[in-house]
Amino acid sequence: MKRMIAIVLIALISISFVSASAVGYRDKAIVKQVQQALNDAGYDSGIADGFAGKRTKAAIIRYQTDNGLTVSGIVDDELLDALGINGEKPVEEEVEEPENDDPLTDALDGMDSKITGDFDEPALVHPEERYEYLLDEAEGPEEVLYVMLDAANDETEDIEAHGALIIKEHQQVDENGNALLTVDMSIQNTPYGKAMILKTQMLWMKYYVYCFGHYGFSYDGSTVESYNDMFSDEDFESYCESYHFPYGSLIKLRGARQDSNGYTYFLVKSDDPYTFEYVVGEGFRILQLRVYEEGADGVLSLTQYADYDVGPAWEIPQEVLDAMGEVLTPVEK
Repeated sequence: MKRMIAIVLIALISISFVSASAVGYRDKAIVKQVQQALNDAGYDSGIADGFAGKRTKAAIIRYQTDNGLTVSGIVDDELLDALGINGEKPVEEEVEEPENDDPLTDALDGMDSKITGDFDEPALVHPEERYEYLLDEAEGPEEVLYVMLDAANDETEDIEAHGALIIKEHQQVDENGNALLTVDMSIQNTPYGKAMILKTQMLWMKYYVYCFGHYGFSYDGSTVESYNDMFSDEDFESYCESYHFPYGSLIKLRGARQDSNGYTYFLVKSDDPYTFEYVVGEGFRILQLRVYEEGADGVLSLTQYADYDVGPAWEIPQEVLDAMGEVLTPVEK
């Protein structure tokens, strides 16, 4: 059964990726310069984000037509010359980060998630423009996609094999791509069973929360407070076991694409007002989940996204372990 599902999905992806377009400059820094130059010249290419979607291609064609250039719809040498762009990637200055002198972070050293990837950054609006081919809200393929993603991303197996499933959430993203709230999270085993550990920063405020079913403990670097009503035990277990799919149900697969580094992207509508974009790497592992909300004008805008990784379990401060020992029973191994 699993083999049949894999074959069907591979066929779907293969169809989605067929393209006869010519190859031009794909470096994001160069494409971004072209988009900015086109916008400055009055040719609307959308947000200068370094990705040549449908709007950018249309702007290039209009510019090439108006200026007597070869009409290709791609970023080529002739277009760069006409726009006065040298075609070389700008050199970014390295900024030396200051040493961390936050005592709370020092006390909980090692809890930061280290999530990296060279996949495309999220589009702030119109994620569908990055897909050369879009399915017309086709129903059915998303069921196959869900099964494959679910089979390849098992939270329990991740914890047993690596120590922890590590998530970094970027919430309340504004029009410039800045997240008002960031949450680092680890789902891991502890001497008292499975725990969900959150490190949250909102503006200048930082706090840490350790959840065990309906029990919870907050820690500010010196003081531990205990709670007895964090979640129901059932909700806690369900949350930990389904974290890759935290919103609604996937109902319509809109598009699939692949970038030059081999990462795969799926754009899926949900049964609530959101559209999700999954970034998938080797072994069908989910690397990032992006959440887009459709506005009254029909435009999809990025509201939040989450990075996924695996790694060692986070160390729990002794003060927190002591507080846990007062109300929790150690799990027998």
